[in-house]
Amino acid sequence: MEEDGGVVVKRYGGLLNFGFGIYKNRKKQIMRVLYSNGKWDGVWDNPKYEKIRNKIKETFSGLVFIEEGHKYFLNGKQMTCVSDVTHMFQEHFDSEVKAVETSQRNFDNPKSKYYRMTPEMILEKWKNISTDACTTGTFRHEFGESAFYYMTGQYDKILPDYQDRLTDDGGFVAYDPKEEAVVKFYEDIPRCIVPILAETKVYDEELGYSGTFDILFYYDAELDGKTADKSGLVVMDWKTNKDLYKNFRGKTLLYPFNELLDMPLSIYKLQLSLYQSCLEKIGMKVIARRILWLKPEGIYDKINLVGRF
Repeated sequence: MEEDGGVVVKRYGGLLNFGFGIYKNRKKQIMRVLYSNGKWDGVWDNPKYEKIRNKIKETFSGLVFIEEGHKYFLNGKQMTCVSDVTHMFQEHFDSEVKAVETSQRNFDNPKSKYYRMTPEMILEKWKNISTDACTTGTFRHEFGESAFYYMTGQYDKILPDYQDRLTDDGGFVAYDPKEEAVVKFYEDIPRCIVPILAETKVYDEELGYSGTFDILFYYDAELDGKTADKSGLVVMDWKTNKDLYKNFRGKTLLYPFNELLDMPLSIYKLQLSLYQSCLEKIGMKVIARRILWLKPEGIYDKINLVGRF
């Protein structure tokens, strides 16, 4: 476990060496197979958790999401996306200006990855990197969502592209190292942390923003042998970034978050805080926010976001 200024990081998983779930087919190497093993049988559908699910779904049911342009609407009014809210606290990045500067600085440097690259070539390279990262992130999120439905027995909700991941012996297949990390997470998570919802849209009508959290769990302290007052919701998001701590020369976010370094993890900390606020405004008790950082080695880091912002 590592501590790093407002976050607590724990690393889970390991190399591919298992006594189960290793298969091959003619097209893909199956890296690992998830088995529910009845982890939440007799717990998942408890009326206590159903009450929480229903309140969240009913409260935020009026929110309309348009995939094209990633837009949210409430009562005909467009809401500000959570990601746009968080980016308000970053300095504007002028990619065209930066591409010119990068080209001028590195054009004649054979050791640079931008050697002999014009500004136009650099812009295209950055665009391709961004597109690839978004595509990869989307696929891993979809697998994580489908794994949630598999683990809770909601097979009809498994996304269409992942229905063929179900095996004859009742498992759910991972083909990719980051999918393997998702499998490891579901194997590791204890029974007392109960799945509530996946990919759920929330909003704050007063502040005019909305967004979608990846997965929501309920820590039931009584199932863990502790007193009920320790129980509460845990908001979690999958992240597939190459580097959550990437920062340029100590640059910070803008006021009032100028004590936070301008890096992906800081942005995600704000993002999950906004989800938390939406839930708390409808009377929900949120006790934790966690980033699940999926790694190309088939492992994951669980990052506990300490403090409100």
